Amino acid sequence: MKMNRWRRKHRDFIKSFDIHLKTIVLKQYRGIRSQVNFASFFLLNARELELMRLEVGNTNYNGAFLAEQYVMLQMEKRASRGARLHFTNKTCTHRIHV
Repeated sequence: MKMNRWRRKHRDFIKSFDIHLKTIVLKQYRGIRSQVNFASFFLLNARELELMRLEVGNTNYNGAFLAEQYVMLQMEKRASRGARLHFTNKTCTHRIHV
């Protein structure tokens, strides 16, 4: 798979800094190329990542979609061996900003 745009754009940043994110949540995830590239950038580079939660709409929430996303996101190459990928179709209806 060719290098994605996020990785190419931030190549120098990756070489000089560690990404210390532990949890990432992407809402309204549809699995389109730009979203896959964005998510895989963090999966491939965040060494301390523990959890990536992807909130998927009900129409995409099925076994075939989830299996395809696991491959597209290159989970076997993730930087943090303990990182988990969690798909959910439940979104919070309360909008609280802290």
